[in-house]
Amino acid sequence: METREVAVVIPAYNESHSYFSRLVLALEKEPFVKNVIVVNDGSTDNTYELLQKLKRKATKLTIVSYRKNKGKEYAVKRGLEFCINSCSFTDLIALMDSDGQHKVSDLERMYNLIKKKDCDVVSGVRNYEEMPLTRKVANVGMRLLWNVFGGLPFKDVLFGQKIFKTRYVRRLANDLEEKGNYKIELDLALSFYKQKASIQEIKVRAEYKDCSRKSGMGLKNTRWIKQTLHALKIILSKS
Repeated sequence: METREVAVVIPAYNESHSYFSRLVLALEKEPFVKNVIVVNDGSTDNTYELLQKLKRKATKLTIVSYRKNKGKEYAVKRGLEFCINSCSFTDLIALMDSDGQHKVSDLERMYNLIKKKDCDVVSGVRNYEEMPLTRKVANVGMRLLWNVFGGLPFKDVLFGQKIFKTRYVRRLANDLEEKGNYKIELDLALSFYKQKASIQEIKVRAEYKDCSRKSGMGLKNTRWIKQTLHALKIILSKS
């Protein structure tokens, strides 16, 4: 498998912290990364201004921005649509979060694995022992539903860091919804399943910074309920 170049899509909402800057600048230094597309999802802080400053140092950076916050799924959809229109020369697309959880070193390992195995998708699998409690409960429960009862791919379906071949990007963008914020990872996994993509998984060590600990998965939040119901809907429709 020949050397491939990667376009990295990063959704961002109110990410004016040092972890975000470090991520963009670290990706700038990676020789296998061709483009870094940051989608500013209607941030109300100075994320946009920070991106403008980063652009002076990061020549690979492209900013997609709009005023109204519409959620992660819409932001990723917009980023993938940008890739369709402007990044057809790249062979691989990667998704990363902007809150400090995903590591560039893991992306490099994913990149090396997709080259070695010539598979369609590589996704990360976190160590559940290192997760905050609310994340652990949500992820273990979703894994049982998704992997055991549904027989669907991905051991860690809620982990957002992935790398995949560009030929899947158009269908992925079409399958994502403009108002599907709470279930984006499920919709991505289902889309790969429908497209019969070959999937490899790799262990990663996600880091939970102060800005990434609030996942919306707490007991007082309804996001985990919505995700569970959506997962059940997918499993039932598959059977």
